[in-house]
Amino acid sequence: MKVLTLKKYFALIGSLFLVACNSGLLGSSSATQDSISLTTTAGNCPDGMTNAPYCMAITINNNAGGQNYINSTNYPISSISVATNGANNVISPMNNAITMDPNRCTSATIQPGSNCTFYVEITSEAYKVSTHQPINVAINYTVNDSLFVNGDHKGSNNLTIYENTNLYILNNTGYLWTYNYDNQGISTPVLAESVAGTVLSSTIDTAKTGKLILSNSSNIWSYGLGNVSSSITSSSGIVGARVMFVNSSGLYASSAVTGTFYNAVESYGSFAWTNKSTPSSVLNLNACALTPATGLYVAQGNQTLNCSGIFSSTTTTCATEAIALPSNINALAYSGILYAGTSGSSGVYYESGTGTAATWNQVANLTSGAINMMKTANNGYVIVADDANNLWSIASGSPSATNVASGLPASVNAFAIDNFASVPNVYFVANNNLWSCGSGGFMSCTPTLLATGISGTALNLLIGSSLSAN
Repeated sequence: MKVLTLKKYFALIGSLFLVACNSGLLGSSSATQDSISLTTTAGNCPDGMTNAPYCMAITINNNAGGQNYINSTNYPISSISVATNGANNVISPMNNAITMDPNRCTSATIQPGSNCTFYVEITSEAYKVSTHQPINVAINYTVNDSLFVNGDHKGSNNLTIYENTNLYILNNTGYLWTYNYDNQGISTPVLAESVAGTVLSSTIDTAKTGKLILSNSSNIWSYGLGNVSSSITSSSGIVGARVMFVNSSGLYASSAVTGTFYNAVESYGSFAWTNKSTPSSVLNLNACALTPATGLYVAQGNQTLNCSGIFSSTTTTCATEAIALPSNINALAYSGILYAGTSGSSGVYYESGTGTAATWNQVANLTSGAINMMKTANNGYVIVADDANNLWSIASGSPSATNVASGLPASVNAFAIDNFASVPNVYFVANNNLWSCGSGGFMSCTPTLLATGISGTALNLLIGSSLSAN
């Protein structure tokens, strides 16, 4: 008779105990447990920026309570893939793993009790105002449970986030209203400035963060997701700005004191400014026009300047553009040719020729009145608001204007063009109320009242999207 040694005895007992404890797992993929969850943090970007409407962090949690082998049957997960669908203007590790997955979640093994964070981000505007666009974010992964069952098994999880396209309404004292899918009318106003003072200029970063950028005479700051930054001009020499815009090279701001342009790109929540050394005199407030080929026109008094050199690493001068106009310039726009709206009673002019010898001609039908604002739509039309309660449109390169809305309750100081409506639309503030051109867009404008109660003087209307969990 063979004697069962203690070593073999305990090995046999251990084996039986293992079978008993895991009898529901062996050979059965249906019994494999994986407590995987996805959580979101709006505003966090892969480069460390926060409060950015365009960004969202998504964390994969593998059994947040951890593995204890008593009441948890979790396992490590690996071979993770991420897929997003629902919005073509949102990227994830599926599109750019290097940028959107800095923690390398897709190549990691996430142990029970651990997590890993990846990112999704809006790359450009794509939807009309008030859109609430659902985006499905799905992960697929391998459950590393082959020690207890017949081979590893696959798992998946998903969640829905939303892209909200917002209309921001800003007044000259820094109060901000938002109009989107979630508002009955417009939101309660919030103070979107960090330093008291009359707001001079504003823009929105549709190239990277979705943040609003605002300025008074002594400071520039950013606003995103209800959070106002401190001054972003500390030690830069720029102080405040009278002209600001954002393109793929970052934020450009013309000093309210010297006129000189500065350029900055936000990185990890801070701005490093570069002095472009031109121009040398203060610019007209918010008179600025960009061209598709990185051209820039601004104004000083009744004279236009071509400042395209600020985008060059070798030429940084602002040259005189065309002869002087008969009165100061309130607004500029570009669409095939340069248009200038005056502060006097002579309406809008278009440039004939280019360079210092170019001349100006009045735009037909728009030869009187002062011009409050001009903006160019994606379809090439220039929209004009005058001081006589009218909105006008000018086709690209055209020498004549069409009145699209007359007899408004008051003159329009600020408007925004919704380029992604089925027919491009215009939102504007008149008599402290928010209006749009209605379903016909600005080509067939029927002024439609949307909301009341906007106080102060409207400074600007801006359109920008944000990511949210609901």
